[in-house]
Amino acid sequence: MTWMQSDAMKNMTNMRTTTRRGPPTVQDLEEAIDSLRSFDGIIIVEGKRDVAALKKLDVTKNVIHLDAPLFEIVERVADSLGPHQKVIILTDLDREGKKIYHELSMQFQRMHVKIDDRFRELLFHTPLRHIEGLDTFVANLAQKDAGTR
Repeated sequence: MTWMQSDAMKNMTNMRTTTRRGPPTVQDLEEAIDSLRSFDGIIIVEGKRDVAALKKLDVTKNVIHLDAPLFEIVERVADSLGPHQKVIILTDLDREGKKIYHELSMQFQRMHVKIDDRFRELLFHTPLRHIEGLDTFVANLAQKDAGTR
């Protein structure tokens, strides 16, 4: 069972209002990253460093960064998606990233494009706030986990 299919992850959308037993484990993150690798929609990140971090984690398929005004990105992505494909908006979890996420989300909803927030919701339960540090965060967490075994 992959991360995107697990019962725990189906409930991720409501996690801010429910209690969680703790931060995601290395296994949770690895399963989530595996799901990103096989995601058939488009993953949107803020900048080139975010793309590079995902690339280090072998997430290379359909990753784009914000290289134009948001409305142009939304139009370009919406036009390129198939009828059942989704978008993952993986902006930073800081104030500016949340503003960008909100704007993109609203524009995609107006264009009837579905957004998959499960990975983003998982990241909110970690200390990570910048996507460009995702590869290092996962590596450090794995190293720490290996040291406690």
